[in-house]
Amino acid sequence: MKNVYIITGAPGSGKSTYVRNRKAPNDLVIDLDYICAALQQDTNVHNNHDAVYQAAVCMRDSLYPFIAMRYGNWNDCWIITSEARRDKLKELAKKVGATDIIEMETALTETLNRIDNDQSRVLRAEDFKEMAKRWHALHDRPPPIQKNRGHEKDRMGNFFFLSRGQKFFFGRRYPIGVGRNWQEITGNGKKSHRAAFWL
Repeated sequence: MKNVYIITGAPGSGKSTYVRNRKAPNDLVIDLDYICAALQQDTNVHNNHDAVYQAAVCMRDSLYPFIAMRYGNWNDCWIITSEARRDKLKELAKKVGATDIIEMETALTETLNRIDNDQSRVLRAEDFKEMAKRWHALHDRPPPIQKNRGHEKDRMGNFFFLSRGQKFFFGRRYPIGVGRNWQEITGNGKKSHRAAFWL
């Protein structure tokens, strides 16, 4: 079975080193830095590649459906990303059918020190430091409080809970179709109608 791992962390946190020390010869590695460098035939992946960044993103994203299908002769896949937002990471994991999300738990001070001592980043050291600070600011921010949109009442005043693709009513589960009407039997035996929807 092919595994897909998402490796996330700030610039300088050790993502590439982590993958390099664990990948097998026939593994697939998706790294936006290397895609950008390849498009400009640059041997330094940390140089400024803004000119081809959007093209590189399109190329990377076009690979995700094939990874989700496990298409090809590769063994495992390693997706390296600097995405800090947990909701976006979960979206990516769902899109590619990821086995696991692995986070580099490198402290900001250590990350900044590594950037200072990395000769491949010397021309853009300040840029990478700012990116690392932004990553930690986003990642360390507490998740927003979600309004509980799932609890609703029908027109008869009966309380129920809607979840994605299913309706819970007095502890019973009724599969429902998106965009279709469903009919419920309320507590007093009467019927009411609502449109099904996704939360």
